[in-house]
Amino acid sequence: MKYLSGKYSVISMNEILFKSYGYEIIIPDSFNPQLKIVLIKKAKRLIRQILSSVKRGTFLRRINIRSVKDLYDGAILFFLPTLNNQRALQGVYDIVSKKRNNIKWQTKAFSDETVPTILVKVVSLLCLPIIYYKLKKLSVKEQRIACYFIDYFIDCPGTIYSYFKILNKYKPECVILSNDHIMYMKALELVCEDLGIPTIYVQHASVSNAFPELHFKYSFLDGKDTLDKYTYNGKKAYGNIFLLGAVRYDSLSVTARKETGSFVHNCIGIGINLLDDENVTKAFCKLILDDFPSLKIKVRSHPALKNNPFNLGDSNRLVYTCATDEPIQFFFNDIDLLISNDSGIHLDATISGIKTYQYNFSTAKGLDNYSYVKNGLVRKVESWEEMKTIITNFENEKFPSDEIVRLYDESHNKSYQGKCHEIIADFILNDYSLDFLNNKYRLDRAVVDGTNVFKIPY
Repeated sequence: MKYLSGKYSVISMNEILFKSYGYEIIIPDSFNPQLKIVLIKKAKRLIRQILSSVKRGTFLRRINIRSVKDLYDGAILFFLPTLNNQRALQGVYDIVSKKRNNIKWQTKAFSDETVPTILVKVVSLLCLPIIYYKLKKLSVKEQRIACYFIDYFIDCPGTIYSYFKILNKYKPECVILSNDHIMYMKALELVCEDLGIPTIYVQHASVSNAFPELHFKYSFLDGKDTLDKYTYNGKKAYGNIFLLGAVRYDSLSVTARKETGSFVHNCIGIGINLLDDENVTKAFCKLILDDFPSLKIKVRSHPALKNNPFNLGDSNRLVYTCATDEPIQFFFNDIDLLISNDSGIHLDATISGIKTYQYNFSTAKGLDNYSYVKNGLVRKVESWEEMKTIITNFENEKFPSDEIVRLYDESHNKSYQGKCHEIIADFILNDYSLDFLNNKYRLDRAVVDGTNVFKIPY
């Protein structure tokens, strides 16, 4: 069955869950499941949902792919299920939507708006024995991860089947994604590839070596570091690759702070995420407040911590904010330097002209998922004494070179900086023409393992 084998295997479709440390770390220590019991419970739930739909008389309507015709048929579909995805593509959408009337904007990865969910559940229920057989082959550690994220595995074959049914009949003009690793998005990407439907990928955040192969017709990447990670360890990048720059940074780069050698706001920014330990972070903040009585701290938490925030103290010199509540530019406007664990926020800060440092706020071994430390973009600070020296001698701290920054944002200090979204929108509005981009920008072209890689030279 093609919905369960090869690149569509439930293991391949969810491989990032096993390869990326970030997924494992959010699983509570108390979570110790048994695979068979987890699947039996899920099977009972699927049966209840299907029977409920039959009893309510909605079953036939909810398995009909016509219910999603308007979203896909002939559309330029922006499929952006997270806030960060949406922020990355908002500028592109704003331009294209003014010129074309077939634009669709979808923010739900899995709902009756995107696929007939009952159809997904029927197919997935039939495939449960095969899913069990495949998950049973995993290691104990991998089975634990799979059980925690079990819906991704159970929904997988039904989602793939549904997309084949939908897209065979209702072909979009183009599908635009900014997420390439969550199962629901990966299914859409791969089915479009097999059916010859054009796809565009626009990177929305820094990536790690754990990310899967690119299977888009056109991929707009941040820079060479991203390409290296997408081709790491024998992975192949398909389609046409553009090392354009970080589209999400267009507004940040335009308003980037000029280099300053001293404190202006008397405020240190602390970025926290799921990797971090509340007690370690709290102790670090206390050291800043105790040793630097003239400084304030502004803490910015990852969206995943919104409903489970850290309590780092109640000092009037300590301010809390969350990425869901405040645009990052507002956060940067209030701080003089940033300190965070392994996080994409370091690149955000660098583009904004903010000096940034990596400090391990967890009890686990320090990470460098994005190679910021390895490539010299960010300085890793090993102790409070080292951090204290940096704060004391802030005026002597240097920014990374343009060459290093361009590994992560090719547009940095180039003629088109701040205009990446305009370039992508022009590409869409000019019928996805490589000749159009080449004539306008005189693209540099290289071939990497048989794949065309383009960039704007100036």
